[in-house]
Amino acid sequence: MSRIKEDLTKILLLLFDFFISNIILLLSIFIKGEFGKYGLLLIKPNEGDYFLKIWWISIFLVLIFFVKGLYSKRLPFWNETKEIVSSVFYTVLISLSIIYLQKLWNFPRSIFILYFVLSIVVIPFLRHWFKLFLLKIGIYKRNMIVVGAGASGRAAVYGILKQKEFGMNVVGFVDDFKNKDVIIGNHTFKILGKIEDLESLLNKFNVDTVMIAIPSLGSEKIANLASRVQLLVRRLYIIPELKGVAISNTQIYTLFDEQMFLLRINNNLQYLKNRILKRIFDIIFSVL
Repeated sequence: MSRIKEDLTKILLLLFDFFISNIILLLSIFIKGEFGKYGLLLIKPNEGDYFLKIWWISIFLVLIFFVKGLYSKRLPFWNETKEIVSSVFYTVLISLSIIYLQKLWNFPRSIFILYFVLSIVVIPFLRHWFKLFLLKIGIYKRNMIVVGAGASGRAAVYGILKQKEFGMNVVGFVDDFKNKDVIIGNHTFKILGKIEDLESLLNKFNVDTVMIAIPSLGSEKIANLASRVQLLVRRLYIIPELKGVAISNTQIYTLFDEQMFLLRINNNLQYLKNRILKRIFDIIFSVL
């Protein structure tokens, strides 16, 4: 994806978030007013134009999205949802603080509660659908070549195909030992050449993303290949050999001087509440 398209994608996403946030804010004020008409939940009717007093809440939301990297990162749906929930929470917290500093003691807090609830439900899904729309019209698409057509490479591409919000268009594989087409699900990918052909293929297919998915190559060769490739593309992904290791509760720590990273794997089942929750889910799913 060209730099112009990438910048355009970020701008469109930002404007979309700002627009949706304002719509949710207006909807929150409207719902609060309707509740107030009938005295539901002890909420009072609307008094004055609340939107003009807190229109800036959407600016804080997109700023927090920007700081969290939601306009540059491409995350799986639930990972992004987690980031959105925390962003909305901080937005509401900051907004309430500003309301207090402005000494607007009588400003209805129910608007912020409604805004929070509606945002964490609506924004993740609308954002997901908007990304799919941008992908459909070709703006959100990134061309990618996968190095290695073995089990790791095929598994990675299978995962990418399921996560459409990544916007990855896999143009093919490069592999030194395979030359037949790779079939993954209902998709067929060509072996475009050998690893040594990678540089010319990047220009030929306008590729800005490469994934090295060949752990059997060895750490030294992978490091040398990565050093060469990262100078030619905007993004480089490397899949290490971690098959069989439970990584659902991991954190990454970088050792810059040693040029290493550590994976911390948390044992969440050591906590009683997590064991109880797991047992409840096991019982529910066994009944279903």
